[in-house]
Amino acid sequence: MKKFAFLSALLLLAGCATTPVALNEKANGSSITVKSGEEFTVSLYANPTTGYAWEVFTAPDAKVCKQTESHYQPDSTDKKMVGAGGKQQYVFQAVAPGKTQLRLLYRRNWEKDVPPAEVFELGVEVK
Repeated sequence: MKKFAFLSALLLLAGCATTPVALNEKANGSSITVKSGEEFTVSLYANPTTGYAWEVFTAPDAKVCKQTESHYQPDSTDKKMVGAGGKQQYVFQAVAPGKTQLRLLYRRNWEKDVPPAEVFELGVEVK
């Protein structure tokens, strides 16, 4: 009986676990719906050796969704690969029901009067 209760609880927990939402360049211009408390990751190609970097230009409404993390992950583990690119990853957490927008720009931060090389936009709805 104890084994059955343990297995039932384990299956219940496994059924409640959610897979984090992972987005890339293909999600540009789209919208997602997430549950309050759920996290999602935006992972975009970047190559900081060129001077270009992604930056959050329009942050989501903090009452609806907040950024919790940002880091760069090189594609190669070989440290001798000069100029290799990688992924810039942003992690966001849904806070409360509502709708908000996220806009990221890929540009050189010292070039003020130059349009960004790329723009990533995402609509976020928290249920």
